[in-house]
Amino acid sequence: MVFLNRGTVIQDAPPHSIQFPFQPLAPMTSTPVDTILKNHNSGNFTVSGCIKWLGEPSKPEHATKVVREDEITDPTGTINLSVWDSHIQQIEDNQFYTMTNCKLKQYFGKRLATTVNTTITKAHEQDISHVEPSHKQANWVCCPEILNIYPTVYPVCNNKDCRKKISENPGSKIVRCLHCNRAMLLKNCYIEMNIDFHLEKQDKHFSVTAFPKIVGNFLQEDILQYKVNIDDLTEKLLLLENVDFELSQNNKLVISMKAHASTYWKSEQLTVW
Repeated sequence: MVFLNRGTVIQDAPPHSIQFPFQPLAPMTSTPVDTILKNHNSGNFTVSGCIKWLGEPSKPEHATKVVREDEITDPTGTINLSVWDSHIQQIEDNQFYTMTNCKLKQYFGKRLATTVNTTITKAHEQDISHVEPSHKQANWVCCPEILNIYPTVYPVCNNKDCRKKISENPGSKIVRCLHCNRAMLLKNCYIEMNIDFHLEKQDKHFSVTAFPKIVGNFLQEDILQYKVNIDDLTEKLLLLENVDFELSQNNKLVISMKAHASTYWKSEQLTVW
């Protein structure tokens, strides 16, 4: 830091040079998909592979931007990828791309998502012929015994950019979100629900969590209607029979529920039978 005062004199300085070491940044390398799936639970990653769209763009509830779901496959495996907003127009189906600064999230299993810092560039084709399609990598538990369930109803922050779980103070009408530090009336919080299932199949036990969307899609109803009295929902789920559960790769989340169809499953290679 240099200070100038009334006695300071500024004169032309003779030409001079300063020597310092310079080394250009190394090109950003991609992280293999299987490394992300096996070794990481969070972080930002650069991936390179073939993009396959899984559906049309949609605008999630309470979101301000559009998202489109796809899978990205490299020679080591496949992972789900949520492509947000303007990045959607930069991608063509079944083409190879390098995508930087993708955030790893846990949402019905591990998935990547583009961020405001993501850049997308065309990539060289890779040999992915030996990588099995994602439906053959599915982790299904067919017709397990539902030993017990535990539905949990809880308030979440009503700030649409936050929506984190609120820790209640017994007897208090006012709560504060520890994530965004906003205070609100408890009665004005959004209400969410999770359902913990304890499943058993061939003496193997699974303790998994299902979100309302998964259970609601299977039952074809909005299960949040049971938030005041969950006894009816509890009975309905405990009486389920011939249901197949698709689990995340870490066996922690329920990704999908389907009615069992034996003729279909005989043609598939299942993780648990």
